[in-house]
Amino acid sequence: FFRASNRLRASPKSVHTLVFLKMAAGMERNLLPADVVPKNYIIDLVPDLDAFTFEGSEEISVNVVASTNVVVLHNNDIEIHSASFSSSSGGALDTSDISYNKKEETATLQFPTNLSLGEGKLAIKFTGNLNDKMAGFYRSKYTGQDGTDKYMACTQFEATDARRAFPCWDEPARKATFDVTLTVPEGLQALGNMPIVSETANANGSRVVRFDTTPIMSTYLVAFVIGEFEAVSGKTKDGIDVSVWTPMGQKAEGEFPLECAIKTLEYFSEFFDEAYPLPKMDMIAIADFAAGAMENWGLVTYRSAYLLYDAKRTSLRDKTLIAYVVCHELAHQWFGNLVTMEWWTHLWLNEGFATWVGWLAVDHMFKDWHIWDRFVGEELERALDLDSLKSSHPIEVECKNSADVNEIFDAISYSKGASVIRMLADHIGLDAFQTGLRAYLKEHKYSNALSSDLWRALSQASGANVEALMGAWTEQTGFPVVQLSVDASTGTVVGKQQRFLATGADTKDTSLWPVPLGLYGSALPTAAKTVYSSASFDTKYTLASDSDWVKANVNMTGIFRVQYDSNLLQRLGSVIPTLENTDRYELVSDAFATARAGYSDTADALRLLKSFGSETSDNIVVLMSRRLSELQAIMIDEPKEVQDKLQALALSIFSPMAARLGWQPTPGETHSDAMLRPVILGRAGGLGDEAVLSEARQRFSQFCAGNLDAIHPDLRGAVYAMCLKHDAPDSTEVYDSLIALYDKLDSADQKQTVLRSLGASRNPAVHHAVMAFAMGDKVRDQDVCSPIASMGANPRCQAFLWAWFQENFETIHKRFYSGSFLMGRILAACCQGFASEARAAEISAFFENTALETDAVKRAIKQSVESIRANAQWLAACRASVTEMLNEN
Repeated sequence: FFRASNRLRASPKSVHTLVFLKMAAGMERNLLPADVVPKNYIIDLVPDLDAFTFEGSEEISVNVVASTNVVVLHNNDIEIHSASFSSSSGGALDTSDISYNKKEETATLQFPTNLSLGEGKLAIKFTGNLNDKMAGFYRSKYTGQDGTDKYMACTQFEATDARRAFPCWDEPARKATFDVTLTVPEGLQALGNMPIVSETANANGSRVVRFDTTPIMSTYLVAFVIGEFEAVSGKTKDGIDVSVWTPMGQKAEGEFPLECAIKTLEYFSEFFDEAYPLPKMDMIAIADFAAGAMENWGLVTYRSAYLLYDAKRTSLRDKTLIAYVVCHELAHQWFGNLVTMEWWTHLWLNEGFATWVGWLAVDHMFKDWHIWDRFVGEELERALDLDSLKSSHPIEVECKNSADVNEIFDAISYSKGASVIRMLADHIGLDAFQTGLRAYLKEHKYSNALSSDLWRALSQASGANVEALMGAWTEQTGFPVVQLSVDASTGTVVGKQQRFLATGADTKDTSLWPVPLGLYGSALPTAAKTVYSSASFDTKYTLASDSDWVKANVNMTGIFRVQYDSNLLQRLGSVIPTLENTDRYELVSDAFATARAGYSDTADALRLLKSFGSETSDNIVVLMSRRLSELQAIMIDEPKEVQDKLQALALSIFSPMAARLGWQPTPGETHSDAMLRPVILGRAGGLGDEAVLSEARQRFSQFCAGNLDAIHPDLRGAVYAMCLKHDAPDSTEVYDSLIALYDKLDSADQKQTVLRSLGASRNPAVHHAVMAFAMGDKVRDQDVCSPIASMGANPRCQAFLWAWFQENFETIHKRFYSGSFLMGRILAACCQGFASEARAAEISAFFENTALETDAVKRAIKQSVESIRANAQWLAACRASVTEMLNEN
């Protein structure tokens, strides 16, 4: 039974009072009336997996706190057949009218007289649909062990889809407890947030399964699943039952995530000084799942590829991803579930923290993975890329309507949020940060919180004014570029800051940030903790000799770009090999970012790459490859001579790396080398390295003939892509082989590997075939983005892809709007790779003249158009200097 439940349930009224006082600050939000407060839902659902419908009833214990004869609940795609209210004094009322507001997704229950104040019960009977939209209470199709198509029923309620399963107050601050009962068809199993407390057989073979009462929690965290599955199980040292549920016959693939889950729950319980509060943790793989995973309390749901691990066929890249996703979702059991954001404005309190703490847990378990290097390359870089656009948004975004919520599930809430936390933890020290987190969790558990609540706890723990430091970082869009130089008169290092924009400096933007500069150097081995908040500043650091050097943003913990003057950059050049991985990474990252935005010269960034020819950090090499690919993409229409020389430069960097690494793992090799091999072989082969291509073709032929050992799991995606790219220009042979492979493969991660490679072809006939295949019935909705994104990464597909998007917009919009983040990703992949003002204007005009445009994709459109304009400006600025630099060689 749930620990501390008696203490929790002793005073639920005080929790709700706190919530509504806090909500008063957001009076402009479109919230449900606060005159009726839910305390407990008793929900009974009977799904029909043949008709794809369900019948439901619920009894909601409420507290009527203001005189009213109307109850308004959230309700979407549910028909309410009857509703009544009974007071604690015994009076009962049936509704006089039930009406719906489809736009607001509400149902209004009208009663003939005012409801009695105080405690009462609201009884509702309803029916709904097991939809195929991967939202609410929905159906997921899978292939059974007998080879037939079957269905399971499952849930996805975040952000606002609990209302598709039962009428409710579907807002994060309207917390309640839940008692769920499911009628389960014969031969199937059921899982819920809590353990099963009773099962009763029906005459028709079905079973009535009743789950224990949940802790007080938000509606979006309720979950239940009905289907065929089996489990591998274990216990934490505190006795928590942990199970990973897989399709029948695949439970061995749950062993690795189970190990991760047990270690993570133990680690977080200790790190937060707060025990995991439920008696069990179930994690289940679901075939159709729009997001990567969902942190439902006690029942975490996952897309299959993000949970199941097969040591013989899962790549190291995917193994790393599985470990991280498990840690991220389990972090939510504290950040999000135990303490919940007060409203979606504070989404980052859920996602930013879960992201940072998720990486922390992976680092705890796998020290040799150098996880913080990867954090910089994946989270911080992603945040900096998106936040360099004027069309970005602050970490904290005021959402007036629940319809706005999906727009902010992006790299700002996740990656920038996590990067802000990492920067703050580094600045005040991890020990003080941990002390503050523990105090925050203890003060707000089973309730809701604001960003200011966290800042206050961290300030008390550290003695720093955290809110003053962090306000600009969470409430202001963007980040600065810090330009460092040597003052000619004093010899000291001086700096200035301004907002960094991908489209170049905007003198009208006077935004400033408190910048923890993290300056260190030859005479300053420990980074200074000084924070600079003014537009110009003097670090007081003097370069005493010609050999002295200085570098800012130690370990790239700060969220800003750095541009060094030629003096400082020359001094740094000699010590680059001695710098830490993250500091070397930053030099490459900032060089290309500032060049793209027009603050520096792209030719200088290319010259810098030459000093990284013997680089062994996979994180840095991935960045080098990405930035060179971006440059090649925007120069796709330049003279062939320029393109050939740019390709030769890339080959001169990556071919020697490919030769060093070879095709087979070596005993005792580093995690970095293992991660680097597919990147380097894929890049060298893609560029046309004949030795790599020849080997890849032989291995691909053997693999397609049935020798599954011919291509190591880590290398399959790289081999697929390079063989497809370098197939004969008018051939579909490799493409046909990949589709045949896709049909034969039975694991989600292997199918994903094929999908991610399909855009590499140069053959227009293959381009058409890929899009027909992607939109066909063999690719699940959740996976459609993969082949489209692969096409979008191929600059020779860009014009075709944009034309296809325009021709098929109505179909795309209708199919994917319910999961609007999928729509945004498809849109971005189809248009933002261009590099001309004409294309930017064309795309803007298309959406201005398209009646189907919706609020959910407006930000994605703006960001795509702005990225195109940034590319166009980059091309115009770098064309001459890059051509000249290439001619030097």
